[in-house]
Amino acid sequence: MVLLLAAVSLITLQVPGASAPGGSVGPAGWPGLVPGIVVAVVAVGVFLALWALLVRPVQRLRRDVNAARHGGSIHRSGIGEVDRVAVALRAHGARAGHAKERTRRRPSLRVGLAVLTVALLGWLGTAFLMVSRGHTATVADLVTDGRHDAADTAADLRHTLAEGLSGLQAIAGSTPSGSIGDLRTAAAGALGARPVFGAVHVVDRAGSSVVGVGGNLSLSGPPPEAGIRQLNFSGPEPIVVASAPIGDGPYTLVAQYDVRALNAVVDRAGAPTRVFDADLRTVLSNEGYQAFTELTDPALRAAAMRAFADGPTTTTQVIDGTPSAVASYRIGFNDDAAALNWVVLRNQSLAAAGFAQDPTDRAAVVIVGVSAGVALMVLAWIYIAAVRPLRDLGDHAEAIAAMLDGAPAPEPVAPQRIDEIGAIAAALNRSLVVVTRAPLEETQILPAIGPRPAIPHQSRSSPRGPSPRSGPAPLRLGPEAGMTAVLPDRNAAGPNSRSLTRAGAS
Repeated sequence: MVLLLAAVSLITLQVPGASAPGGSVGPAGWPGLVPGIVVAVVAVGVFLALWALLVRPVQRLRRDVNAARHGGSIHRSGIGEVDRVAVALRAHGARAGHAKERTRRRPSLRVGLAVLTVALLGWLGTAFLMVSRGHTATVADLVTDGRHDAADTAADLRHTLAEGLSGLQAIAGSTPSGSIGDLRTAAAGALGARPVFGAVHVVDRAGSSVVGVGGNLSLSGPPPEAGIRQLNFSGPEPIVVASAPIGDGPYTLVAQYDVRALNAVVDRAGAPTRVFDADLRTVLSNEGYQAFTELTDPALRAAAMRAFADGPTTTTQVIDGTPSAVASYRIGFNDDAAALNWVVLRNQSLAAAGFAQDPTDRAAVVIVGVSAGVALMVLAWIYIAAVRPLRDLGDHAEAIAAMLDGAPAPEPVAPQRIDEIGAIAAALNRSLVVVTRAPLEETQILPAIGPRPAIPHQSRSSPRGPSPRSGPAPLRLGPEAGMTAVLPDRNAAGPNSRSLTRAGAS
C-alpha cells in the first residue's frame, strides 16, 4: 500500500513552469510518470513474491497439520524454513519404522527477503534519478540566483544598520541636554524603538557613560564620530555602534548593535554566507564561526577583493574540491553603512544549489525517502514476526525428530500468536508429547509378559493351609498362559517333588 501511494505521488509530480505549446502540460512536465508506473508494478511484484515465498507455504503447512490429525499426509515445501518443519513432522508421523527423509537444500526465506529488499531499494533509487534527471537548473541560473541572494543579504544588512542610526538620530535631535531625566528617557526610547540595539548610553566628551539602559557599552575613549563605526578588530565579537550628538551640548547618544540581531539578518540567506571587514576577517556568518577569523581560500579572497574594488562579483570556483557558485556584494555605497567597509560573500556548491532551487527534486526525495523507510520497517517486521519464528520452529522440529535416535527431549515451544505459525508450534508440541510417551508405554508393557514374582510359602500352622502330607498345591497362571505350576512340598522327596504339567493332564 505504501509503495502504491509512492507510485501515485511520483506520477503526479509536475515540473513548475513546464508546459507544452498552447498552455497544456506536456510529457516533459511529468518526470515521475514512467518511474511511478514502474514503482507500482514493483509493488505488486513484491506483494506476489511475499505471498509465494511466505504466506502460501505457511498456510499449506497449516492445512497439512490439521489434516494429519485425521490421517492425512504432510507435503514437502519448496521453501527451506517451511520444509524443515514439514520433514520433521513427517518423521514424527512415520516414527522409527520408516527411514529418514533427506532434507535437500531449498531457497531460504532470509535470502528471498534480502533480494526483495535490495531490488526494492534499488528501484526506488533509480526512480529518484529518473525524476531528477534533465530538468535541473543550469549553472548560469544558479550563479544568477547566488548573486541575487548576496545582494538581498547586503541590502537587508544595510537597511538594518541605517534604520537603527536614523532612529537614534531622530531621538537625539529631539532631546534637550539639560536634564538627566530627559537623557535617560532618550536612551530608553532609543532602545525600545530599535530592537537591533543591545545597549544605549549617553556619554560625555570623555566617553564616560552618564546614563544608560541595556548592557554595558564598550568604549575606551572619546565617543566615535556620528554615524556607524566598528570599534574593534579582535576579541570575542565585533563591537559596532551608532552615535548621534544630542543638540549642541556635551553629550552624545551612543547605541551598540546586538551582534545576534545582525546575524539573524544573515541567517535569512539560503546558502552559506559570511560578512568580512576590509582586512577579510569574519564579522558575521549564518554558520558557526569565530569572530575575526581570516579568510584563507585564495579564490574566495579574490572574489571579496573584487567586490571592494569593482562592485558586485559572481563567478564559479572550485572550493574544497567542489564546483561552487560564488557571489560577493559590498554593503552600502556612499552612505553611513559603507563606512564599515563590509562585504557579503556567499558560496554554495552547484549540486546543493540545484537541489535547493528544484522543488521537484525535493518532493522526490521526500517521497522516495519515506517509502524506502516504511518499506524497510515492513520487511523487518516480516522477518521478526514470521521468518525468524519459522527458523526457530525448524530447529525445534529437528530436535524432536532427533529424539527417535535417542537425543534428549527439548523444551516445549510457546506459541506467540494465534495464527498459522502459532498453530504449527502447537502441532510440534503435540508431536513432542507423542514421542516422549512412546518409550514409557513400551516399558509398561514389558513387565506384564515377564516372570511373576515368587509367592511366599504359607505357614503350616495356618488352619487353611495344606497338611504336610497332602502333597503339592497347584498354582494356575491363567488360561492365557495355558500352564499349571505345582509348588513343591518341602517335606517330600523323590522325582515328583517338582513338576510342571499341562493344564488338565492330571
